[in-house]
Amino acid sequence: MNPALSMHSVSGSRKGGVKILHVTTHMNTGGIANYILSLAKALKGKGLECVIASSGGDMVAELERHGITHRILDIMTKFEFGPKALRSVFKIRRIIEDDGIDIVHCHTRVSQVAGYLASRMAKTPYMTTCHG
Repeated sequence: MNPALSMHSVSGSRKGGVKILHVTTHMNTGGIANYILSLAKALKGKGLECVIASSGGDMVAELERHGITHRILDIMTKFEFGPKALRSVFKIRRIIEDDGIDIVHCHTRVSQVAGYLASRMAKTPYMTTCHG
């Protein structure tokens, strides 16, 4: 496990440990969605809590089957600075604040821009994984 994500280096803003928000454009079967599902399950096994925000997809049921929270986010676009991406900034910020998120982890180009801006507004640590 990456030491940057250990429960010792990020104390968590609430009782119970670290809560990570994973943001992606969708959770349809494929590379990124499979990676996020596997990562969230592994982190949950280490005592961290994950919330996934996306426009949905056929893997949402699998997330829920493993007790992983999914939040709907209308972010399915290819334009990093398009209207959907910019509206998503405020929705992501609301998720960060409402769910007590400690780290924002983004997985697609569009979510990276929106998540970065939202995390800056919410003063929450941000990280990204570049897939592909």
